[in-house]
Amino acid sequence: MSEQLPDSFEDILNYHSADFSEIRVWLINQIDHLMHYDMERLKWVLYRIDINEKKLANLLKENTEEVAASEIIADEIIKRQLEKFESRKNTEKGEWSFDV
Repeated sequence: MSEQLPDSFEDILNYHSADFSEIRVWLINQIDHLMHYDMERLKWVLYRIDINEKKLANLLKENTEEVAASEIIADEIIKRQLEKFESRKNTEKGEWSFDV
């Protein structure tokens, strides 16, 4: 039986000692689906998460190892969410709201 994914982002950080492999696989599958069936929604999600469009375009263009685009995007989402978490963790409680 597969273990349930954590509820909160803090739980995710502690999930399997910060091993994001299961979450990453799920995210890659979601991104792959959006790339094939709803590219506009994927763009909207990336905008809402605040993924740097130029940086992502360069990463995709410079992909010499032929890594799937959905993997590159998933990794950037995870990195960005961790950056935002760390930034917000260092801010006093109550000074921010979590939107995405």
